[in-house]
Parts: sequence; C-alpha cells; structure tokens
Amino acid sequence: DLTEVEAIGRLISARSRFELELAQKNVFGEVTRFTSNLRSQLISLKAECEAEIDFSTEDLTYESLEERKTRIENVKSLCQTLISKSSSAEKLIQQFRIVLYGEPNTGKSSLMNVLLGKERSIISEIPGTTRDYISEEIFLEGIPVRLVDTAGVRETTDHIEKLGIERSEKEFQSADVRLFLVDVSKKEKLERVY
Repeated sequence: DLTEVEAIGRLISARSRFELELAQKNVFGEVTRFTSNLRSQLISLKAECEAEIDFSTEDLTYESLEERKTRIENVKSLCQTLISKSSSAEKLIQQFRIVLYGEPNTGKSSLMNVLLGKERSIISEIPGTTRDYISEEIFLEGIPVRLVDTAGVRETTDHIEKLGIERSEKEFQSADVRLFLVDVSKKEKLERVY
C-alpha cells in the first residue's frame, strides 16, 4: 500500500510527536482501512443504483429511498471526516503561525523570549528597537509552531521603521493565530482596543 510506504518516510523525518503519531497510524494501515471502507460503501451504492436503473422493469425488491438516503448521508459524513482530519493534520504539520503584534513596548519581544526560553529578540525601552520580524520554531504540546515577533506598529517618519511596520502588518494578516499585545498601564490605548 503506497500510503503505508510513504508513511515510513514521514516516520523517519518526523519533527514532532504529532507527526510521529500520525505517521505511525499510517504505517499500521489506519488510513488505508478508513479509505477502503469508504471505497467499499461507494462501490456498493453505485452498483445498487445501477442495478435498479438497469433492471427497473424486473420485479425485484430494492432498499427504500430512505434507507439509501441514510447510507449516502453516512458516506458523505465519512468523506467530511476524512477531509477535516486531512486538513487539520496538514495544518499541524505545516506549522501554525502565531504572530505577536501591537504598538512598540507592549511586551512582544519579551513574550517571544519567554516562550522560546532564550534571549532571541532585543529588548529595549526605546520604541522601534525591533525593525523587522523575527521568526522561530517552538513546540507546544508536541506540535511545531512558528512564533513571529513583529516590529511595533506606530506612526513614524523613519523610512526603515516604516518598512518593518509594513512587514509586521503582512505577517499579522497571514497569521493563523494573532496575539495583539497592549500596554494595560495606558488606559486610553486599552479603551481604543475595546
């Protein structure tokens, strides 16, 4: 089975516990069994529908329309489950992108460093220290996540900082998870957010 053979390659190259578990399920034929069951049901439904059409003049007994409709709904549900699981698994393998976004000095870089467990982003009280986004991979509950620290968003005349802010906005728009950080000590800014 090609699915099982491909799973061996994914098993070898797994970067996370999730990828390893997914590859193991494929190696042991879980996906093959699921798709084989789905295929059998589809073939059976197709054959029965064709037989009913081809032998409509014969005095044969077929399942009721309601019974067939129930079986079709079951196949539809299995297809939706397969699509949903495949999409979810693919997204987890490709990495969720979590983007830290907000004005300067709201703790984006500090949060990035804490989550990474190391000093990756430069931290300073001077607004505009982070001029471009910084991206690192972390694992949350065994799932690879791409964490992105962005430049603080504000009005500025500095050309380079403006470019960094534009990139920050693009990163924010393309994120799977957007963490908008706010300095809660500045009440007027907090009220603007809500």
